Amino acid sequence: MSTQQAVIKAEPKPGITIGDIPIPKISPDEVLIQVKTAGICGTDVHIYEWVPSYEFLSKFMPVVLGHEFSGEVAEVGSQVSIFHPGDRVTSEPGQSCGHCTFCITGKPTLCDQRLSLGRIGLEKNGAMAKYVVCHHSLLHKIPNEVSFEEAAICEPVAVAFNALEQVNIFPGAPVVVLGCGYIGIVLAQGAKIAGASPVIVTGLSQDKDRLTLAKSLAADLIINVEIEDPVEKVMSMTGGLGAAIVFEVSGSTKSFNKGLEMLQKGGDLVVVATYPENIIMDVTQKIVREMKTVRGVLGGSKVAWSRALNLMALGKLKVTPLITHRLPLERAEEGFRACIEKKALKVILLP
Repeated sequence: MSTQQAVIKAEPKPGITIGDIPIPKISPDEVLIQVKTAGICGTDVHIYEWVPSYEFLSKFMPVVLGHEFSGEVAEVGSQVSIFHPGDRVTSEPGQSCGHCTFCITGKPTLCDQRLSLGRIGLEKNGAMAKYVVCHHSLLHKIPNEVSFEEAAICEPVAVAFNALEQVNIFPGAPVVVLGCGYIGIVLAQGAKIAGASPVIVTGLSQDKDRLTLAKSLAADLIINVEIEDPVEKVMSMTGGLGAAIVFEVSGSTKSFNKGLEMLQKGGDLVVVATYPENIIMDVTQKIVREMKTVRGVLGGSKVAWSRALNLMALGKLKVTPLITHRLPLERAEEGFRACIEKKALKVILLP
C-alpha cells in the first residue's frame, strides 16, 4: 500500500477535505511513525474555520493537519540510534536550531529558525493520517503506564506546564484560571499539584459540564461569570487581597482585564490565549503602580513535556476524563464541528 487517508487543508478558506496522499519517505535523521491517536487542537479548529492570522499557511497547502499525536515507530533513518521500530512515542510539533540564545535557555518556541525548519501539521504534513514523519530530536518515549490516548494530548499539557513554569506557586497561594477548556483544566490540576489554594476556575453558562469536570479534578471553586462577578468573588475568597497568579486561557479581551483587576499587587497574569483584537489596559495604574507582571506563553519546553508524561505515569495528572469524543479519521469533519459548537472538550481521531 503506497497511499494513506489523511485530513487535508487544501485551500485558504473554511473547511477540510479527506483524501489520499502518498505514505511519506524518511531522511537519515527522521523517523516514520504509525499514528495510533491524533487530537484536534484549538489551532486545528482555527485553521478549519480559517480565522485571521493563519494566512501564512496558504503557501504550504495542501497540508495534512494534526500536531497532537502518539504512535509506534515503524521505521528509523540510518542516523537514528536512540529509537527503534516498535517504540511507543509522542512528538513535539516543531524543531529549533538548538544553538541560539532562546534554545540554550530552554525557550525553543522563540527560536527564529523554528518556522523555516517547519512545524508538524502546519508547514509540514501532520499526524491526521496513518503515518507521519518526525525528526528524531522531537520524540519522547511514552512511559508504560501512559496510554496512546493520554500521550497523544501531551502537547497541550506541555503548553499548560510551560505556563506553570513561568511563575512560582507557593503552597497556599490563591490561583485563578480564566477559562475551562482543555488547557485551563490541566492548568488547574497543575496548580493544585504545586500546592495552590484555593484554585478557582471560571467559565460561561455553556461551559456547565466543563466547570463541573474542573471541580471534580482540581478546582476548589468554579465561577460562572455570566451569573457572578469573578472579581468580586475572588476578592471575597482571598480576604480582599486578590489572586497571587491568574492564568488567562479564555481568549476574551474582557476576561484579560478582569484577570488584571482580580490580581493582587505584585502578582503575575500569565497569558496562554490569543486574541481577535488588541487589548486596551490601564498600564499606569494596574501595571506600574501595582507592580503587576503580564507574561506571555507560547508552546511547551522539553522539560514541560517530560514533566507532563511523568505526572501522567504517576497518576497525578488526569487527562483521560477530558477526552469527550473518539472518532475514526473519516469522521474528522464531525469532530471539528463538535469543537466549534463547544460540544466537545477534546476530540481524538483514530486513523
